[in-house]
Amino acid sequence: MDETEAIDRVKEHALSKYPTYPVDDLRATRFDIGWTVFPKKENTTLSTLKPGQPLFLIGDTGDILEASGSLPPHRREAEFRRQFGNAS
Repeated sequence: MDETEAIDRVKEHALSKYPTYPVDDLRATRFDIGWTVFPKKENTTLSTLKPGQPLFLIGDTGDILEASGSLPPHRREAEFRRQFGNAS
């Protein structure tokens, strides 16, 4: 799955659950079996997200996990692997 597809799928998923989720400008960061997708604001990176900011991990398989920006990336990715397996 490429970055554009990951963002498009997360937009659809997020809006179905949270109609006011900011989907106009999302950013995706690659991890080994998928993408972490989050709202892009000026100078926002995964390490500067507000505590509690919801974000989404989407695997190359299309599985989506909602996570919190309060967790460090390695913990979010480990939880994704635990739920959806290691294979892409």
